[in-house]
Amino acid sequence: MQILSLLLAIILFFLAPNKYDFFVCCIIFCLFIYTAVITIKNSSKKESVVNFSLFFTISFFFVNFFYPVFIYPVDKYYFPVFGRFYFNEAVITKSTALALIGYCSFSIGTRFFQDKSNIHDVGFASNIFVRSKLILKYTHKIILISAWVVCFFIFFLAKDGILKRSSDAFFNIEPYLLVISQCLINLLIILNFYLKKNIRNLAIAVIYAFVFIYVGDRGPAIQTGLVLLFSYNIFYKKISRSKIILIFIAGFIGLTLVSALRGKDGNNRQFNDVEFTHYYDFTMDLIVNNRNLYAGYDYVDKNGVNYGQSSISYLFAPIPLLPSFITTNLYGVTPQQLSTGTILTNDVNATWGLGTNLIADIYMQFGFLGVIILMFFLGNVISKLALNRKRKLFVTICYIFISSFSIYMARSSLFDSVRYIAWAAMIYYFLFYLFKPFLKAVK
Repeated sequence: MQILSLLLAIILFFLAPNKYDFFVCCIIFCLFIYTAVITIKNSSKKESVVNFSLFFTISFFFVNFFYPVFIYPVDKYYFPVFGRFYFNEAVITKSTALALIGYCSFSIGTRFFQDKSNIHDVGFASNIFVRSKLILKYTHKIILISAWVVCFFIFFLAKDGILKRSSDAFFNIEPYLLVISQCLINLLIILNFYLKKNIRNLAIAVIYAFVFIYVGDRGPAIQTGLVLLFSYNIFYKKISRSKIILIFIAGFIGLTLVSALRGKDGNNRQFNDVEFTHYYDFTMDLIVNNRNLYAGYDYVDKNGVNYGQSSISYLFAPIPLLPSFITTNLYGVTPQQLSTGTILTNDVNATWGLGTNLIADIYMQFGFLGVIILMFFLGNVISKLALNRKRKLFVTICYIFISSFSIYMARSSLFDSVRYIAWAAMIYYFLFYLFKPFLKAVK
């Protein structure tokens, strides 16, 4: 059925008028809901209620389909970003159809890889093969100590901004330090649940998330929260549907409050200054990225694609300074200048970053076919990781890491998680093989 949905989405894309059409947008929306229900249902059967597809689909819905159906016909400038920064309203229908094509391709990708091993779901931890739990216990201790040291070193460097509650507190910290700290926190959480260690070991993870929330930076807090959620669900106890619904509601409200308290000038506002006038204010940070979808589509119509230049900074980010070396020597610009987020921001001379959109990011680099192929690739990778996580611990680690981007990915770049997984692999295997020669494997 997903293939049929993709074919219908392609037909809608080519037949969509070069103007806003509410009726066509509603058809696109209904087809998305149908495909989304099938995708989530299939993923929940193969895994559990807590899975990548669930979080990704909900985020993808708000980032691409909510605005043209529910907001544009009523008050298209309800969110200031749509009125302040120009976008071509004539491409809304076509670009929304393009987003549907991308999601249908993702859905097919999640179904394309079938589990032929007939491994029964008798407890994920017991199915995961590791060569030595003793080595992992020592690895856990080193990661625990490293997490405290690295995190507090970063907090020390950013202490002035933290004390002022400035959202730019970590702006001048080396990016690789922030990546390493997040990787250490994530690995600590995963190994702590896998080895069934005392939950007090996760105090640094709570402190880490709280500090970033305190200064108004939700990204690291969301990542940490999702790693906790997935690790708990996989290694300890499956989370029920009712609890997931409560988590979503609390998450939307909490993170929206953090966003509302964060001023665009880098200084946070007071709680009394925050007010909400409509229910969809609580999904504002996702909905505003609809504009990036339209701007990205329109940009390609005018300037063409850049054939992957924007992905250089993500694909080579695991190696410090390499992205800068490549882009400076090949294109004479910094990696940041090539990112689709920077391109869309500079296109309207915005004074702060407007971000990007997953579908726009792929389309600006690889065009129509790129959206189909790469979204299929994403779904395929997720499916393989989800099924094989029952066999190897590191596959589980990769799955949890990429799932920690499940909400953020719809409004970001496809390859944003690469550097985190690469650094996690280096840390994990370095420590694992460091202890291996000195410890006797436990059968």
